[in-house]
Amino acid sequence: MCRFTDAVPFNTAGWDQPVTGAIGTAMAAGRLMGLDRAAMGHALSLAVIPNLATYQTRAGELSMWKGCAGPNGARNGVFAARLAAAGMTGPAQAFDGVFGVWNQTLGGARSDIALPDGSPDWQWGLRQTNIKTHAVRDSCQLPIFTALDLRAALAGRPIDALTIETYRSAWEGAVKDPELWAPKTRETADHSMLLSVACALLDGRVTPDSFEDERFRDADVLDLIGRTEVIVRDDFTAATPGRRNCRIRARLAGGETVEAHRIVTLEDIARGMSDADLEAKFRETSRRTYTAEKQDKVIATVARLQTLADVSAVLDVMEL
Repeated sequence: MCRFTDAVPFNTAGWDQPVTGAIGTAMAAGRLMGLDRAAMGHALSLAVIPNLATYQTRAGELSMWKGCAGPNGARNGVFAARLAAAGMTGPAQAFDGVFGVWNQTLGGARSDIALPDGSPDWQWGLRQTNIKTHAVRDSCQLPIFTALDLRAALAGRPIDALTIETYRSAWEGAVKDPELWAPKTRETADHSMLLSVACALLDGRVTPDSFEDERFRDADVLDLIGRTEVIVRDDFTAATPGRRNCRIRARLAGGETVEAHRIVTLEDIARGMSDADLEAKFRETSRRTYTAEKQDKVIATVARLQTLADVSAVLDVMEL
């Protein structure tokens, strides 16, 4: 899934993450089930052809399906592997056929996917991913950190106007759509850079409560968004993906400006959160669902994952 995402412009062409998610899950499930090469080929075909999902899931005013599309792709990937294991065959030439993935999704353009080659230098894409710090989309993470820096520098002084400088892909995913400037659903709100920055500046934090309690509808949040402009800088865009920049500048009533500028590198992303920060996030995001005692049990069980005789113990302890 990660290597497809590296190489194939599915999102740009209007296709959503379940396309790669179903493929990756089918391959993982098939590997665990011990499928041979032929059956793995059928699992791949049965995962991708029936599950081409469009990016409309993440366009305009977002719905509850936004959070379910990826898991549904994963479910269908497992189902594809089970079908192949039972002897079901899939469509031939899933990618190269006349109506295959390349022709139907990318106008015939083909991509070379980096796959394991037996080299000791091979690195799985999963090892280059990380867990997001804040409960918002990836392109809103850096703006939140930058906004928190700006909040500290402002020391309570009121903002007259705000300017956010970012790179193009972040703007396209978290700013471009007009719905992101005045979210009406929580799914739209947690994809909005404007909302993320406003909550960080006004509240000093962005948590699930920002969405569960519909903080995104409050007048002070919408007022600050209304006094905000977003600029896409060519130099910031050119620096991606190796370096991601965000600069936020606040103009005060007297004309003074205060700014914060943050840069995140691929090494920073790969390093990820500390164990302490990860535990704190888990406790914050699950506190409406789990008691503190239940949280302790989940954390303790997950910490023993590598030594568990049966990994279903993790699922058992998470059960409500």
